Amino acid sequence: MKGILLLSHGELAQGLMNSVSFFFGNDIEQLKALTLKKDDDASEFGERIKEAVEEINTGDGVVIFVDLFGGTPCNQSAYVLDEGIEIVTGLNLPLLMECLVMRTQDDFNVDELVSRGKESISNYGSLLRQKRDERRKRRTKREE
Repeated sequence: MKGILLLSHGELAQGLMNSVSFFFGNDIEQLKALTLKKDDDASEFGERIKEAVEEINTGDGVVIFVDLFGGTPCNQSAYVLDEGIEIVTGLNLPLLMECLVMRTQDDFNVDELVSRGKESISNYGSLLRQKRDERRKRRTKREE
């Protein structure tokens, strides 16, 4: 099973780890979060990433999620990029939950994971307005 490493500026990674425990329980195997604080040294953060990857990689690789493309967590994670290591930007709760489900599958595919993560983003207000308008149209037709 692939390990999952969450990296963020500030407490986002830890917060998402706490949130996902609401759905998957407190003892999620091979899941770790590292947070970059304002005063942290970038290269030291990179060393923490390397240590975390070694800790959670049991031979099936690691998916590293970072909050922001081009930020320090993303750039430092590039130093551990190797066979079996994937780096995905845009860390969010639906993406993490999808990964926790998919990572147990033999045909785990990071590109499919990213595609599913993109599908989880929507304009909910627009969807609700569209449904409301459809109901109004049906009601108007019945009344005619």
